[in-house]
Amino acid sequence: MIDWDRIESFAGYGRRDAPCVFIGMEESIAEEASLTDDLRWRSSFEQVMDIEKAHRGINGPPRFGAGNVEVQPTWRPICDLMVRREGNLNPTLAHRKDYQAYRLGRSNEAALLLELLPYPHRKLSEWTYKKWERFNTRAEYLESLLPLRKRLLRSLLNEAPREFIVCYGKKYWCHYKDLFGDANWENLSSFRRARTNATTIVLTYHFSRSHFWPDRTLAQLHRAVCIGVAH
Repeated sequence: MIDWDRIESFAGYGRRDAPCVFIGMEESIAEEASLTDDLRWRSSFEQVMDIEKAHRGINGPPRFGAGNVEVQPTWRPICDLMVRREGNLNPTLAHRKDYQAYRLGRSNEAALLLELLPYPHRKLSEWTYKKWERFNTRAEYLESLLPLRKRLLRSLLNEAPREFIVCYGKKYWCHYKDLFGDANWENLSSFRRARTNATTIVLTYHFSRSHFWPDRTLAQLHRAVCIGVAH
């Protein structure tokens, strides 16, 4: 049985009070055929989950623990930034892969991975959930759930002090900005940045874009988030 209330109240992976927060648009799925089983598994989720524990029942390639771990493109900039934050300013593929395998989204680590929208999808151009009679279109889905999700994320973000919050996916910048009230945004090349109390907030392009494959761009993200300059 699919528990839609649980799915719609699921926020993300990691440590609830983590100092570093990443907010994306919505999760992806490995393949459409497994979505029903994935949703049943997700119906048991707590609001915030350890990512390795949660993904034990989600279809997809191995991405955690020892062995032949597959690098997830969207997580590459996250792992890179977290490794740089700890003092390694020249992360390699091996460093990022190790961080993903053992530390990304874990309940005892420093990052919290959140999603603006709750239903996992393969493509933004598709709408899969009509067959469950949830919403007829993505537009209906956004109109109904975005206000609820924004309240949920605001509440969660305010539970603990945050060092930085990175929101990725330019199409949704206007919605990310709603999470931070009247924050004063500044333009920094590919980014927008604001400060609220002691927290740095950065808006950037989606992490799966080729924009983030050059190491130069990853370094720029680190400077925007952790040092306070864009160049």
